[in-house]
Order: sequence, then C-alpha cells, then structure tokens
Amino acid sequence: TMASQSSSASAKAPAGDFSALGIDSRLLKGIRKLGLEAPTSVQACAIPLALAGKDVLARAPTGSGKTYAYTIPLLQKVLHRQDAGAGAQLGALVLVPTRELCQQVLSVVKGILGHAGAGHVLVLQLALPTDAAAIRTGEPPDVLIATPSQVLTQVSSCKDFLMGLHTLVLDEADLLLSYGYGEDITAIGSHLPSAVHTLLYSATITPDLDAVTSLFLHNPATVNISADDGGEGGTLRQFYLRCSHADKFLVMYALFKLNRIPGRSLIFVNSVERGFRLKLFLEQFGVSLGLLNCELPLESRWHAIQAFNRGLFDILVATDDPKLMLGHATEGTDATATATAAAPAAAAT
Repeated sequence: TMASQSSSASAKAPAGDFSALGIDSRLLKGIRKLGLEAPTSVQACAIPLALAGKDVLARAPTGSGKTYAYTIPLLQKVLHRQDAGAGAQLGALVLVPTRELCQQVLSVVKGILGHAGAGHVLVLQLALPTDAAAIRTGEPPDVLIATPSQVLTQVSSCKDFLMGLHTLVLDEADLLLSYGYGEDITAIGSHLPSAVHTLLYSATITPDLDAVTSLFLHNPATVNISADDGGEGGTLRQFYLRCSHADKFLVMYALFKLNRIPGRSLIFVNSVERGFRLKLFLEQFGVSLGLLNCELPLESRWHAIQAFNRGLFDILVATDDPKLMLGHATEGTDATATATAAAPAAAAT
C-alpha cells in the first residue's frame, strides 16, 4: 500500500519558530511581517519535508494552516530557481476546486511575496475562461493557481503548457474529487513531466484518493494532523437585533459588509423562497454565499456543507426545516462548522 512505502511525520513536536524549518530569509521576512509567529502542526511537519524535496501526502483539518504549509516551500523553490538563472516558464501549479479558493490562495501567495520583497515573482489565477488571456498574451507565470477544468482547456490548445512544471499542489484533494474533477486531474497527469514534485493536502483521506495518490505521488512522506493537534478552536456567540421584517435583508447586508459578524456564519430562514431571495439580495452587493434547502438533491447539500466547512465561502443560508435533515447530511464528514445547526426557528431572517 501507499502507506507502507512512505515515511511519516508526527505532529507531537512542532518547531517553535519558522526559522527552525530551513526557510529562505526572504520568505521568513514576509512571514514575520504577516504576523505569523509560530508554525502550526501541519506547517512544522510538512514544510521541512517539502523543502527536502519529498512528495507529501498530508491530512489536516480546516483552519490548520495548510495553505502556508505548501505555499512556503513552493515559493522557496521558485525563488531559488530564479536565483540560479532559470528561464521564464510555468514552474508551479496549484489545483483547487473553486474560483473562490483560487482567489484566497492567490491572496496568500501575493501577501507573502509582497512582504518578502519578491514582487517580481509572477503569480496568476486561472479560474475562468477570461483569465486565460493574461496567460496567452504575457510571460508564463512562475506560479499558477487554477481549477482543473481550466488547466485542461489550456493543455488541449497547447500540449507543452505544463512541460516546464517543477511543483504540483493538489489542495483540498477530497473536494477536487467530490466536485467531479477526477477525470480532469487524471488527464492533467498524463501531460506532466516525469519528475514533478507533488504536494497533496486534504481534510480527509478516503479510498477515493488512492488513484490520485498512486498517479502523482512517489514514495511520499505522510503527515497526519488530528483536529486536536491542528485545528483552531472556536466559540459560539449569540445575540439578537430587533428590526422590522422589511429591513432584515438590509440589516444583514450591513452586518456583513461592516464585518460586525466575523468568520463563517450559518443563517437560517423560514422558507426555501426566503433563502433564494436573501441569496440574490446579498450577491448583488458582492457577498458570496452558499445555499442549503430541502429542495436541493442530497449530493448538492453535501457539497454545500463541505465547501462551507473548508472556507470556500463564509456564509451558508439554510432553510429552518426538519425535512432538511442537516445532521444526516453531515454525517461522516468534517462538517464541524455546522455544529451551530441547532439555532432556534425563531431566529429565522
């Protein structure tokens, strides 16, 4: 099995400081300016393995710092290759399941590079067909953050699109498969160079991932972080605000836009129609959110909950209806954020 061939890393003795992990001084500068003081368990375990050139198979819960765990070694390789005079080419590819996650990872990467004084590193996203224009007309990016379907479209029009790749990251690998990208990922694999350094991160490791791990990972080091080791604790805060029925949507918009409700939020409404109306109202002001109701297929509900738990959007609007069976839909998943599902029906918007 894959596990019997791979080394493993423990989360019990994380490094106390990023400087102990072998990180380039430029990136250390960026990390410190971002206010990151000590590595999380997954970062302390995975970063040294990736910097040593090992393929990494990492399981870690949402909120454990997986993004920095792969972006730091990825960017270090990019910087060192530039120092050595490597030519312009697409060097690192990060595959993610959604456009929202593309934007989040892009923000993290640019944040590190900006504070590290390495703004010359070209980082692009490829989440929509319109994003491809910047790739076709300009220099190839050093780092590309993309959804599998968009990458496959580029490969179909340019067979050598990935031939210079040195690093591949599969982020939220379980979600990549649950969103139906399995065939796209396999097709991308057939166009990769033979010696690509691969990092796979997932909140869960299921048998469905076996085909992916066997295709992309070569004698990987495994990192297994439990929720106790790597998760971030949270608290439930409750309050109420009296307002007229006509003003509820406007008040909700103001609360989110002014960041008076930080973090992820689960909003209950008292009908399916009310949920759709709230979603349409908030989206016209650029508020991204998910929808959950009893009229959606069970698989669609499960995808919405998984995406919410992974932080792909911060707001989930759910119908306060016993037929929704929210607990059943989250059974067997990492849906910890839906622990607030026991909100009273009177709290409907």
